[in-house]
Amino acid sequence: VYASFVMIVLYGEKYASSGVFFQIKLIVNFFTVISYGPLLLAIGGQKFYYNVHMFGAIILILLEAMAIYFFESAYLITIISVICQVGRIMFMLGFIAKYFKISITNLIPLKLIFELTIPALIILYFLKFLIINFVELKPLPILIISFIIYCPLFFLWTNFRGIDYRALITPLLKKVKK
Repeated sequence: VYASFVMIVLYGEKYASSGVFFQIKLIVNFFTVISYGPLLLAIGGQKFYYNVHMFGAIILILLEAMAIYFFESAYLITIISVICQVGRIMFMLGFIAKYFKISITNLIPLKLIFELTIPALIILYFLKFLIINFVELKPLPILIISFIIYCPLFFLWTNFRGIDYRALITPLLKKVKK
């Protein structure tokens, strides 16, 4: 939601447009919820793992070359990269699901992802709309104010839905205090 602001804060005004690439690339994070690599290797899927990466790289190179040749779109190249990465992940999760004789949907907590993502996006887009349309600030203050307002709102949402983030954060805070 704030990708262009993050790019400006980190790298300067010239990089504002790279926020779109950042947003596209972040989609992959929804598919890396579980650590599939070590699990795949632990169940004897080394050859499958290597083959998926080899064929994935070949497909990626071919699709990106075609995108450059036919469309000349940097955004399309980024989208192809994300699709190929998600494809590799799905193939590996499929192998793991088949090994354990379960559905691939059992490996990806879709309900929880949607239960957290949709309200988070609604809150963030609403905050962005309010802050950008009613206050004139530089990117860093926008990010700070949004963060300060977002955290309590999202915390209230997770409490309402019965998701206990305090249980996750408390052990981390105890380690930091040491």
